[in-house]
Order: sequence, then C-alpha cells, then structure tokens
Amino acid sequence: MKALHPDLHPDLTPEQLELFHHAVEAFEHGDLRAIQAIYDMITDQTTSVLDEENNSIQQLKEEQGRLTAMLHTVQQEIRKIEENYPYNLRLMINDKNAIAAKKAELKNTIEELKKRIEIYQTRLEGMIQNG
Repeated sequence: MKALHPDLHPDLTPEQLELFHHAVEAFEHGDLRAIQAIYDMITDQTTSVLDEENNSIQQLKEEQGRLTAMLHTVQQEIRKIEENYPYNLRLMINDKNAIAAKKAELKNTIEELKKRIEIYQTRLEGMIQNG
C-alpha cells in the first residue's frame, strides 16, 4: 500500500487514489484476496508485466490463466455462500406459502417445547416435595 499512499505520492492519479481506498477497505475487513488482487494490480502497474519490450503471447496466456483461476475461485466461494444460511433462505422469503409453512412448523415446535417444560416442571416439583 506504500506505493499508493497519497502522503508518500501526492501525484497519484484518481484511479490510483481509488485503488488505495479499496486497499484500505480490504485491509480493514481482512480481505486477503482483495489485498492480493490490488497488490497484483500495483505490481503490474509498476513493473509493467506487459511492458512494451516483452509484450508476448506467452505473457498474455499466463495472465489469462491467472485470471481464470482467480475467477474459478471466486465462483466457488459464491456457490458456497449461496448454499449456506442465511442466503439459502432467499427463496423462502419471497414465497408466502413457504413462510406460512415455516411459521406453522415453528408454532408446533414451540407448543411441543412448552409441553416438555410443563412435564419437567412437574417432575422437578415432585422431586422437591419427595426430598
């Protein structure tokens, strides 16, 4: 982030300044993947991976492979998020019948638990009385 720090480099372009703000935000949220991506962008800008002297098909293929792998990883993470709570409830939230069914299920569970509480309270009272 030193390479993008506005105090150290007051002549930053608006794009570089925006990238710095993204880096700070990623750092604050502990988003290592975003920090790595920003680092890759910075090193690409400063060392010019595709510089004019070495502009080759091989470098483009390597960059394509790196980006494809990164895309694959992000897509896997998205799928994991979509499969887990609370994201997996999004379909139910928009379905009134599903909401009504869930409410009925929860109401039955509450009633069942209330009955169990009564049973245990009665048992405890009996145990206390019998000493």
